[in-house]
Amino acid sequence: MKSISALDLQKFHDNYRASHSKSIEKRVTKLGIHKATIDRKILRENPAKFNLQLPSYHLYDQHKSGRCWCFSSLNLIEGNVAKNLNIIPNRFALSANFITFFDKLEKTNYLYNYILETNDSLTKLRKTIFDTNNPLVEGAFFTNFVNLVEKYGLVPESVMPDNVNTKYSRELLLPLWNEKARTDAVELYHAKSELSAEKLSQLKKQKLSEMYNFLAKICGEPPLTFNFKYTTRDKKKAALKDYTPTRFRDEFLKLDLKKFQLILCNPMYKFYTTQVTENSYSDDPFHPEIPYLNLPKEDMKRLVIMQLCSGIPVKFGTRINIFKQKGINILDTRLFDYSKLGLKPTDYKTGIETRVIQSQHSMLITGVQLEDNKPVRWKVENTHTEHQFFVMNDNFFDAYLTNIAIYSDFLSQIGIPSSN
Repeated sequence: MKSISALDLQKFHDNYRASHSKSIEKRVTKLGIHKATIDRKILRENPAKFNLQLPSYHLYDQHKSGRCWCFSSLNLIEGNVAKNLNIIPNRFALSANFITFFDKLEKTNYLYNYILETNDSLTKLRKTIFDTNNPLVEGAFFTNFVNLVEKYGLVPESVMPDNVNTKYSRELLLPLWNEKARTDAVELYHAKSELSAEKLSQLKKQKLSEMYNFLAKICGEPPLTFNFKYTTRDKKKAALKDYTPTRFRDEFLKLDLKKFQLILCNPMYKFYTTQVTENSYSDDPFHPEIPYLNLPKEDMKRLVIMQLCSGIPVKFGTRINIFKQKGINILDTRLFDYSKLGLKPTDYKTGIETRVIQSQHSMLITGVQLEDNKPVRWKVENTHTEHQFFVMNDNFFDAYLTNIAIYSDFLSQIGIPSSN
């Protein structure tokens, strides 16, 4: 492999000066990339006006945590729960802390099981389960959310609210959780050669009990039963007494979560076929290989509009990192002119192939502006209070939106079978 030579550097320098890039450099280094490249006329082309939009629900804030998948999923179902409780939707919220507590416990259990069942050496495990395929992360899929709700139920936010540790989990909760789980995993690994199967099972349960205690001290312990007082839409006092989380789910969530179908647009595979997400945890119900329908963007848009018309918002995943700017709530591919930096837009297929375009953030579509029966912009509800809502131009949908969750009934209406 050839290294960069002094002659190469001299040519790079000469080309840079000849391209008159120094003025751009001064502006970008002084103002920052976004302020130096923004095209403000694009802001005026994206007014927050929509001729189809759903009522506003409670706005969540994930703060400095990786729980957008949970908050956007709760936003998807909370309107249905509020309706069945007869509560005004924006005055009711579900607990993310409850769901993500059990998500961490399930991921820990997966790690312990994997360690006990694998024949890999610790050296190999260091390169896989402790590195590239680390399950001890806050991110998750909508399928994980569905499985957690099916197993553990739901509780109102006031029953198990977020706290300073869960809101800012990246600071201490995540590293401490990882340290505890990884240390336990190594202990279990060495114990395989020393203990009987029965003793090994007992040790694993002991470690899970310790993890439960650890998480409960930091996140708060999930309730076995709870009471909930609230005011109905017609201003009457009401109360639930001694409810279990699963009873609360069964009585007040009337959406069948198992009927939601994951839909991706992946040009690497044939459209109108069922594919499976690349996932290393296919032997575990909380880390499954997830079947998805592979559809073109135009069909995805059609399904989103159908679901909005039925009163159900649409959970989606997208690339967003290079388009977020404080104080600006517009998502438009033209907003920042990165060509000034010498960059060319990445086409969607290349972006998927190289993973430049992937689902970095999960949000909710709650409205659309239709003109001549075609979408021109979308109303997006975020999981950060800094940007509570985005106006997403349709060009952003085309360029960066990767997946949506659609109620399977709508697929049958346009003649597409579900993979569920």
